[in-house]
Amino acid sequence: MKRIKLITILFVLMGVQVKAQQLAPYKGNARAAVSYTFDDGLIEHYTMVLPHLDTLGIKGTFWIIANNIDIKKPMADHQPMTWTNVKEMAVHGHEIASHGYTHTALNEITAAEREREMEMNDSAIFRHVGVHPVSFCFPGNGRNDEIIAQVLAHKGITGARTYEKGIGGGMDAATIDAWLKDEMDGGRWAVAMIHGITHGWDHFSNPEALWLHLQHAKALADTGQLWIATFAEVTAYQKGLSKMATYTFDKRPKRIVQKGRRLKPYKSWDGTWCVDALRGVKMTVKY
Repeated sequence: MKRIKLITILFVLMGVQVKAQQLAPYKGNARAAVSYTFDDGLIEHYTMVLPHLDTLGIKGTFWIIANNIDIKKPMADHQPMTWTNVKEMAVHGHEIASHGYTHTALNEITAAEREREMEMNDSAIFRHVGVHPVSFCFPGNGRNDEIIAQVLAHKGITGARTYEKGIGGGMDAATIDAWLKDEMDGGRWAVAMIHGITHGWDHFSNPEALWLHLQHAKALADTGQLWIATFAEVTAYQKGLSKMATYTFDKRPKRIVQKGRRLKPYKSWDGTWCVDALRGVKMTVKY
């Protein structure tokens, strides 16, 4: 996805309105963003992925197929989570998102059936987890412009995964790191699509590749170069739905006040002065 266009707002400088500073394309004025998304609600996402993400302080997005959760019959290579597992992930701050109720490709069914797939999945997730999905992932990536538009018009949905990079198979950490570097060099929002870890579709030959890559990504985030966030968080920021935003300044402000509260400016990774503030709310800035 292209970086969002920079917009301007009005600031007040010593009582005089002046042209605004810019809204940073990513939180913290990072070079790029990345979302780690995990398809199908597999038990390995709970037993293996969750501990690694929590240790690093990374939040992931988990695309849930409600009809598969808590399934009783054996599933040879893709055993799913239980609703208890899914709820625990939500409690840990991870995004629980929709992958359709039965994982039926939306380009193979009618518009009414698509709506039912989404509604049933929403209802099941809300009933068992207590959250309403705001992001949607197309089963089998079955999508076209008409289907994408229908999904984005569905109640509560703010974003849908329409671009992704499959991560898994025989990829090693260096290969995954190179993909992320290319996305960062282009200033893009990188979206990782991950299925199986040791079993299932496109599982890793060596899962250590994923764990090493996540450590690498976290190191980049710690330097301020990369924003690691859930799919919903990046969507909300780019669509102007998030309450907070990062604003940049051409030079260091001496004082910034918003709604009676003094805000503390900071330098981003490239030395740009920034402040995290309420989106679209007037600020008093003194240089």
